[in-house]
Amino acid sequence: MPAVHVNGKAPSDYGPFGGNDNVDDPKQVVGASKTGTKLQDLPANVQIIPRALLSEQGVTMLRESVSNASGINVGGQDSKGYYDHFLIRGLNAQIYSDGFSDGDLLGGISHSLNGVERIEILEGPGSALFGSGPPGRTINIVHYTPSPEFHLGGSVEAGSFGTLSTTDYITGPTGIVGLNYRVDATFSRSDGFRDLYSRDDEIRPQLQWQLGSHTINFALDLRQIHETPDSYGLIYFHGSPISDVSIDSKYSTPFAFANGNIVRPTLSDAWKVNDFLTINNRFSYLHRTLDVLSNGDSTSTKIVGDEVVGRQLRQQDDNDNSFDYQLEPVWKFATGSVGHTLLTGFEFQHQTIDTSRTTADDL
Repeated sequence: MPAVHVNGKAPSDYGPFGGNDNVDDPKQVVGASKTGTKLQDLPANVQIIPRALLSEQGVTMLRESVSNASGINVGGQDSKGYYDHFLIRGLNAQIYSDGFSDGDLLGGISHSLNGVERIEILEGPGSALFGSGPPGRTINIVHYTPSPEFHLGGSVEAGSFGTLSTTDYITGPTGIVGLNYRVDATFSRSDGFRDLYSRDDEIRPQLQWQLGSHTINFALDLRQIHETPDSYGLIYFHGSPISDVSIDSKYSTPFAFANGNIVRPTLSDAWKVNDFLTINNRFSYLHRTLDVLSNGDSTSTKIVGDEVVGRQLRQQDDNDNSFDYQLEPVWKFATGSVGHTLLTGFEFQHQTIDTSRTTADDL
């Protein structure tokens, strides 16, 4: 993985190209706590997957990363090869990006590691911190923040089956006092082991402004994702899963595609009122479109000779708009020599999904 860096500090301070593998470092602050609490002081089971480890493994997607944590399976109902669905100890998990929910899991988002510093996995229900959600664990994706020192980096990865991935970032001061910037970009494509073409183009500009007692962050996540849907699981033949087939067999419609566009601006303000109170105001808007042509679910699918017949063709168009507002006062106080951190808050979520589906049976 060729890479270039500018400046004198460790690359891990700024971007995804090296540094120490500090997995589960007890002194690191966990974003999933929402209180600035160190891992060693957090009364919960949290697994941390650091970027240094992910870079060593050469992974580029969230679904390739979670194998570093225990008890997680990729997939689940309606994953279909282009949704991020995870089952943790047999239960659905909710995905968050910097504490913001992805919304309804039925049409999940495919996540890359563009600008991602680490992945946090909170075991057990997270309703006390993240609101209502599925009973499995919580997956929180944490991105890098802008640095007041200039730094840039880039990498190129190439692999078999037409795989090519480029990752670039630049960060530093804007010239305005307290205002820093960062831009992360990822461009990747692959034909895949089973001829399932994919392409991912992303850019994520971000600004952080230290304005008196306020720390204001604004980020804009722009993605264009192209993936090839495929049937999940194996086709049944005479009551049992099909066997004695090549490991690179493809069962989906040859002209299947799944094209998605994502626009997600987020704005947060951490206002440190005093040593006892910090008020976090946070807002996220997610707009997503999805255009899919794939095999649908059909009980008539079967094998006749050396052909798969009885398939169902599905055309699907989704338009998703989600709003998420969070107001979270964090109180720090003491009773004698015993320190306390109290997280209070209010959250409002609103999601609308317009879906158009048409199906046709293969006679």
